[in-house]
Amino acid sequence: SPDGTKVVTTAGMTHYQPIIFDVPAEGAPPATEFELLPSPAQGEFWPTSWSQDGRRIVGAIYDVTRESTVMAIFTVDSGSFHLPRSPKDNGSLLTAIGRSAQWMTDDRRVMFHTPETNEILLYDTDTGTVKKVLEANLGKGGQSLAKDNTMIVYGEFRVRSDVWLLEPK
Repeated sequence: SPDGTKVVTTAGMTHYQPIIFDVPAEGAPPATEFELLPSPAQGEFWPTSWSQDGRRIVGAIYDVTRESTVMAIFTVDSGSFHLPRSPKDNGSLLTAIGRSAQWMTDDRRVMFHTPETNEILLYDTDTGTVKKVLEANLGKGGQSLAKDNTMIVYGEFRVRSDVWLLEPK
C-alpha cells in the first residue's frame, strides 16, 4: 500500500488467490493472517500496482481456459472489479497486458505494456482513452516507472538486451 502498511500479492500452488496482509513491525514475526480478495468470474487476478490513494489496485485477470490476460482494476472498499475497454476495437477489453500495469501518481492513469503490438500505453480511468507512449519490444516483460513518473525503465527483448531509460522532455 502507499503508506507501507500492507502488501498485496497472489498465493497458491495451482490456483492463485489475491491476498492482502499487514507488514509486520521491525523485529516482529512474519504475518500469518491475511485477507482474501474476491476472485473475479473471468479468471485469476494478478495484482501489480496500488493507487497512491490506496483505494484501487490494478492488475491482470488471467483466463486459464483461453490463456489470455485482460486489465482489471479492483476497488478495495467495494470489493468489485472494473474491466477497462478499449475506445477502439468495438470496445473490446484491454488485453495482453502481462504483469506490467502501474498507476501513475495522479491516481487517474495506468501505464501498461501490450505484447500484441509491442507498445507501452496509458489508460485514462476518467475518460476511458488509451494513448500510445512508445513502441517497445519487451516480449512478455514489462516496464518500470520512476516514483515521480519522470522516467520509464525497460529492457528490449533480444538475445542481448540493452536497458533503456526514457526521460520525457
